[in-house]
Amino acid sequence: MGFYEMVRGRWAAGRLVCVGLDPDPVRLSSAIRGSDARRTADFCREIVDATHDYAAAFKLNSAFFEALGADGIAATSTRA
Repeated sequence: MGFYEMVRGRWAAGRLVCVGLDPDPVRLSSAIRGSDARRTADFCREIVDATHDYAAAFKLNSAFFEALGADGIAATSTRA
């Protein structure tokens, strides 16, 4: 299944929201431990986990990850 088919299916199921992921490490809770890149990835994963039943799509703001260097960019491809 391609991207557009997936999104159309979610729209048909009433999932109409695109969740923007714009994590600013400075504003993240101190309860999230690890490097800034790890904390940023964990925060985004928590947002996805909390909203996946309602969202049609998720959009990363790559600038927040790029600002963290190679570790931040690598965090964008982490799934677990």
